[in-house]
Amino acid sequence: MALSRLNSTRDFFRVWFTWKTHSFIVFLIIVGSVMLFSYIYTPTYESTAKVLILPKTNAEVVLSAGESDNRILPVSTEDINTEIELLTSNEIIIDTVRSFENDNGLALKAPDNSWVDKTADFIKKTVSKTLIFLKLKENLSLFDSSVAELKNSIEVEPVAMSNIILIRLKTELPEKAPIILKRLLEIYMTKHNNAFIKEEGIQFLNNQTNDYYNKLESAEKGHKELQKKWDIVDLKRQKESNIELLAELSMNLKNNELAYEEIKSRIIILKEVMAKNEKEIVITKEMQTIPSIEELGKSIVPLLVKRSDMQKSFNPASREYRDLESQIEALWGEVKKEIIKAVKTEEMEMEILKNKQVLLKGKIAGLKEETNTLNEREMTLNNLEREIKLLENNYVLYASKTEDARINREQRKQDLANVYIADKASMPVKPDFPKRLLMLFVSVTTGLFAALGTPFLLEFLDHRLKTPSEVEHILSLPVICSFIDE
Repeated sequence: MALSRLNSTRDFFRVWFTWKTHSFIVFLIIVGSVMLFSYIYTPTYESTAKVLILPKTNAEVVLSAGESDNRILPVSTEDINTEIELLTSNEIIIDTVRSFENDNGLALKAPDNSWVDKTADFIKKTVSKTLIFLKLKENLSLFDSSVAELKNSIEVEPVAMSNIILIRLKTELPEKAPIILKRLLEIYMTKHNNAFIKEEGIQFLNNQTNDYYNKLESAEKGHKELQKKWDIVDLKRQKESNIELLAELSMNLKNNELAYEEIKSRIIILKEVMAKNEKEIVITKEMQTIPSIEELGKSIVPLLVKRSDMQKSFNPASREYRDLESQIEALWGEVKKEIIKAVKTEEMEMEILKNKQVLLKGKIAGLKEETNTLNEREMTLNNLEREIKLLENNYVLYASKTEDARINREQRKQDLANVYIADKASMPVKPDFPKRLLMLFVSVTTGLFAALGTPFLLEFLDHRLKTPSEVEHILSLPVICSFIDE
């Protein structure tokens, strides 16, 4: 009797154990078939690349030296669809296939080496010839077949919520995938650029840039030659050193002049003392600075004191008084001699100081002249540096405008969409299909579900009586005994 419902858990296990062999066979068939297919089927590899479309600008070619007020327009769906249509156009596909004619043609499929591949290829060819014979399919040349095969192997789609177009290429040869995709993108970029070529003003800007570059190079060369000619390492440092040395020499000159005037005053005083031609000389404070006069003064003072005492008790005509007077006169004579020597010494010192003044004044005049020369050279170098700066600014300006013109030309080539290869094609490492681990997991999962459902399907299709209750219910006969086949 066919299974209509499960009355108890016992019925569930009875059904499953009755058909467990069939369930296991179904599980093995499903898993085995899927895994056999995954190992027999020639794996295909997928190489991807991404094309970025930047926002448009409403600007034309920028050639002026002023600022450019460019407004940015967002990338529209029409822009993306236009690039997708251009990528998948027949002209680009055909040019890509034709570019491989010198490389033994375009190869997307692996050679048939195994008997399985040869058998499958034979079957495909037989079916294809049959369809061609029945005029259900066109007979294509090898070139047209390669074009159709490449077109069917390429998938182009926009990436959601972005300005990026994703290109996929599937092939059985992983090392050929990035080469073919790269060639296709190169041809696409060439076709895209050729549609919008526009040359404007670049030659004029190039000439101006080269002219200012030559002038800048000449001015920099002249600047270096002047520095070398004038032996200038650090002009600012040299000026500071000269100013410091000038201040030091000026201070020395001032000190020298003060010393000169001081000596001159002493000489005048000494000469005035000598000019009086007195018998007894008054030793002044200036004279006491002369050591020899100071010592003689110390010797004279006791004699003068003694003479003062002798005047009280001795007659000036006495021999003792005359002897003391002779000693005092002799000492005053020595003092005069020392004054004469001191005057000569001071005059020599004055001459030396005067010579030093002349020398210092000469050095100061030389430093002032050198400082003035440095100032003039600094002014010359500053003018030259300003000229260099101006030439450099003009050179940078024209170089920038030349680059702007080139960029604008490229924008025009790209229809102001700035198409850019954001992600170049790379060699795939793992096959895109079949993914054996995933297929094993899916086949095991599917096999388990099929193995669980098969017993109940077979039980539903089986109309035999299997339990005493079914006999009593269908035949309305009592069951005396039952046997279990083990």
